[in-house]
Amino acid sequence: VTTANTGGGFIKSISEFTVGASTSIYTVNSDNKVYSYNNASNIWGSSLKTLTNPNDETIVFRDSTASYMIFARGESGYTYTADASTFTDMSVSVSATRNVEYFTIWHGQLWGIDNEF
Repeated sequence: VTTANTGGGFIKSISEFTVGASTSIYTVNSDNKVYSYNNASNIWGSSLKTLTNPNDETIVFRDSTASYMIFARGESGYTYTADASTFTDMSVSVSATRNVEYFTIWHGQLWGIDNEF
């Protein structure tokens, strides 16, 4: 499928995410914004969120109560959404390091991993 450019530059990460009965494709582009693809109209929508310092790592994690799309932001923390319209920033603070460069799922748990030793 060929689509028009989102206007946000090149794609840094891309994920499929389901909200309710609707599944869409979401990207984080080089302008650090999250975009959603509208399959019915074959266009990319306007920006849903501007992320601070996103890297190339995005994951979808499903637990027993909800699904989450989570964006790694390195030394800035991470951002997550359960509905693709409300985004929560979990930023680094004095009491919480939250450095996340990579994600993995192991034994049913989501792991946010930094790259520090």
